[in-house]
Amino acid sequence: MDIQFDVSLEKKDIFKYNMRHTYTNFSGWLSIILAVVIVVVAIVTRERIGATYMALYIILAVAFLLYYPLHFLIKANTLFAVPDSGISAPFHFIVDERGITAQSGGSEETAGWELVYKAIKTKEAFYLYTSRVNAYIFPFRFLNGRENELADIFREKLPAYRRNFK
Repeated sequence: MDIQFDVSLEKKDIFKYNMRHTYTNFSGWLSIILAVVIVVVAIVTRERIGATYMALYIILAVAFLLYYPLHFLIKANTLFAVPDSGISAPFHFIVDERGITAQSGGSEETAGWELVYKAIKTKEAFYLYTSRVNAYIFPFRFLNGRENELADIFREKLPAYRRNFK
């Protein structure tokens, strides 16, 4: 069984991937925890520190919360602004017994199933990691209702510990 589909990524796809990747890891959680701690410290010490320092604490907390979203928005815009980045080029994917084959602009790359680090299913896409940070992004809008077929292939080819869906 094989599934073939074309994907043309948009800025929002890259942004969502980066946000999910970061906020399901330590650095994303740390930024949220630090922001909360700073707000709590500002509230608890408000009488001793005064309005100016309290405002600075709140600004610092907001900076911790907004850093990653703004960074990833700028990163996505930059990637799509560079004409030769290849990120916005249409890709043709073939998912079959051998693995995942990506074709774009006359080049072809196949990642065998043994090279797939992890498969993650979100409400809008599959992320097929080939390393801890690099992934193929398969937004459902390009799968033409074949998400379940693709999930079945991932279930068949990948052990449960390398999938984050049932």
